[in-house]
Amino acid sequence: MYRTEQYIGDDPIPIEEIDLPLDYSSPRIARVLAGLQFLWVDDDSSASLRSIVSAYPISASWNEEGRPHMPLWRVLVLSVLKVSLNLADEDLLYHANDLRSLRLLLGYAPSDPFRYDFQTIVNMVTVLPQQAQEEIAQLAVDEGQRLAGKVRSWRIGKR
Repeated sequence: MYRTEQYIGDDPIPIEEIDLPLDYSSPRIARVLAGLQFLWVDDDSSASLRSIVSAYPISASWNEEGRPHMPLWRVLVLSVLKVSLNLADEDLLYHANDLRSLRLLLGYAPSDPFRYDFQTIVNMVTVLPQQAQEEIAQLAVDEGQRLAGKVRSWRIGKR
């Protein structure tokens, strides 16, 4: 399901301003999301992420310009969640459509009505080779675990 018109409504919350509850009792998904958020804003982690992505070929069938709801960041986020949490595609679809913190991290405004369909999710998690997904997932999980040991609530601006 691709939306052809631009969503008009509230603006997305900048990724670095998303509040994620975080400690060792947080669900694994919260720690992974915090790790992804850290990869987005931390220069060293971003460089590691870019290094991994550039080391692997991206699927020839992927063209970001022709897929308005498939920028590489969203591909990375969904791929990392699938690999690190061992989610089935239908579970990933549910989270992508209904988990508020994930939707914010994907760059959607809180009231944005866009919903992924199953085939889009399947397409997105096959853009990067499995090995690249696993390396990026490990990087995000490591950062999330490290952050969970230091703070109770994570937002870049709160450091």
